[in-house]
Amino acid sequence: MIKNTILKLLREPLLHFIFVGGLVFATFAALNERPVKQQENLLVVDNADLVRIAEQFRATWMRLPTQDEMAGMVDGFVQEEVLVREALALGLDQDDAVIRQRLRQKMDFITGVNTVGAPPDEAVLKAYYEANSADYTLDPIVTFEQIHLGTNATDAQISAVQDAVRNGQPTEELGVPTLLPSTLRGSTRANVDRSFGIGFYDAIDVTLLELWQGPIMSSFGVHLVRVESFEPTETVPLESIKERVTQDWQTQNAETEKARNIQNLRARYDVQVGDYSAMLTQ
Repeated sequence: MIKNTILKLLREPLLHFIFVGGLVFATFAALNERPVKQQENLLVVDNADLVRIAEQFRATWMRLPTQDEMAGMVDGFVQEEVLVREALALGLDQDDAVIRQRLRQKMDFITGVNTVGAPPDEAVLKAYYEANSADYTLDPIVTFEQIHLGTNATDAQISAVQDAVRNGQPTEELGVPTLLPSTLRGSTRANVDRSFGIGFYDAIDVTLLELWQGPIMSSFGVHLVRVESFEPTETVPLESIKERVTQDWQTQNAETEKARNIQNLRARYDVQVGDYSAMLTQ
């Protein structure tokens, strides 16, 4: 009889609620009674904090806060500091992906501070420019006219259009209607292939000027093409882009120095990694 009564009580939701509530109360009681050192218990809102709080307000509202506004913000700052300290004391920052990412971002920034350095001398800049000349080379530029013959043009139809353009018949009277541009001016390889499909630029003989060539296939069918002008690849002289090259060198130098700083930090640790090959085969 007594055993059944005990089992019945243990199944009561109210008893469960009281038990869990007691655990929560005990936890907070232990936290409130947690001994703290005198220095840890000191929370000073110094002049630097006050200036920062006031300036943040001014940056938003374009004026200094009133006494009441300042008091409210200081109270909010104190509450935030208390909660942060207590969270750290409870270890709530441990294994938190968001906090880890934020800390990494801060260290990533710190390792890159003061890594740009002074501009390079002429010899260093010239060596960098020559080693990276591809970055300062202009793409070739082509201008051409095209006649679209559709997707199912026969050899006879192609020959007929070729004869017509050679005899001076206006190109707008030839071919089939299309939304493709009849003339593409001052275009790079990327622009040509974006308009007609990958490989169309390479299919054009850009050295064959003012002569109709084809048939040339595109993603849209058959074309005849006449190249009006072609400007080959050109490397921009260093003197014309000296400022840009200097900035590129400084950026690369900063990235190299930053990577070295991170490597120096890693060198402080004895990194031991477990064998993960087995888990990759599961």
